[in-house]
Amino acid sequence: QFYFCNCMRLYGFFLITKITFFIIIHFLHFSNPILKRLN
Repeated sequence: QFYFCNCMRLYGFFLITKITFFIIIHFLHFSNPILKRLN
């Protein structure tokens, strides 16, 4: 049970990191034309 909990915690951390990276990439992709327009 401890191994299962540790594995799920690692999977959750990996999932959160992946989602955060995905959101950052999309935010940079959408804010890039706006930054180019401001400059």
